[in-house]
Amino acid sequence: MSIVNSFCFELVSPEKCVFSGEVKSVVLPSENGDITILSGHSSVLSIIRPGIIIVELASGDVYRYVVVDGIADASSSRCTVLSENIFPVDELCIDELDNHIFKITYDIKSVDDVDHKSKLQQLLLDLSLVRDSLR
Repeated sequence: MSIVNSFCFELVSPEKCVFSGEVKSVVLPSENGDITILSGHSSVLSIIRPGIIIVELASGDVYRYVVVDGIADASSSRCTVLSENIFPVDELCIDELDNHIFKITYDIKSVDDVDHKSKLQQLLLDLSLVRDSLR
């Protein structure tokens, strides 16, 4: 019989706590590459890049969430990710994502404000990276 060390993981958006529970591991898309968090992990604070968070429970069940941005705070017994944009992969339709990308591409053409245009271009890039990681 194997003993699985678990830790508390929370995935939080401004609207709600998307996931909270004991997990075996979490893979995070950090700005320096993917990192796997396990029980006993050293403390780390990291910026989240667009990608997929993979959450594995002790039972072996796996949940996947698309994130566009965020911050992760991990310690030996807890990991919390805060992100404004969190989508469970099973609820995210690639066609829906493509529609958002198309709309933003169209909107960029009509924006004159340089700062606003820059933010839309960054969002377009982020969403494109997420879409590519789902294929």
